[in-house]
Amino acid sequence: MSIDINVYLSGLPKDWIARVTKRLLEFGLECEVHPDYKSDYETHMGHLPIKMKLVNVGPAEAREKEFLTGFECAFSDFDYAEELKEVRYPAKPNFVQKLLFKQAQAPGREFIKDEITDDLLQSYSKIFAINYHHANEELISHAFAAVLTELVSGLFNDPQADQYLPAKAAIDAIPGLIDELPVDEMVPFEGWEE
Repeated sequence: MSIDINVYLSGLPKDWIARVTKRLLEFGLECEVHPDYKSDYETHMGHLPIKMKLVNVGPAEAREKEFLTGFECAFSDFDYAEELKEVRYPAKPNFVQKLLFKQAQAPGREFIKDEITDDLLQSYSKIFAINYHHANEELISHAFAAVLTELVSGLFNDPQADQYLPAKAAIDAIPGLIDELPVDEMVPFEGWEE
């Protein structure tokens, strides 16, 4: 299973990692990113390992234990006009898609999502994309993206559900994810791998 989360934003403060981890602690998630992680959004792509400890929150058997978690991430440019063009004039299916998969031409749409969401999307120029594969990465992926959305006054996007959420709605889901932590699937932290 592969799950994506996107954060639409315009820019980042230099100390964004420290500010995100400080805010996560307010939810009882004590987090430390890998010391070699480069927080310059122009240069980092790949896996972001995170040491996470639940402080007085979540299932009792997981509290005060350190876990290794993380997610794949990348920054990319976002061009609203180009994205809108793709949804207005979707690509035609090729011969194989038509013949074997019975794919028809997708209808064009007026908006990427809807008028209100598109008004917000027009103000962003970057996307911080998160991808995770395992249940033990869901909490940190969602919480990190939600807090980053709040920090940069961005927009949280769950492409699987076709949802665009303001920071508050994404933040409000964090306590529920903490309570549903799949403790038996969490990986104990035994040090940073070299």
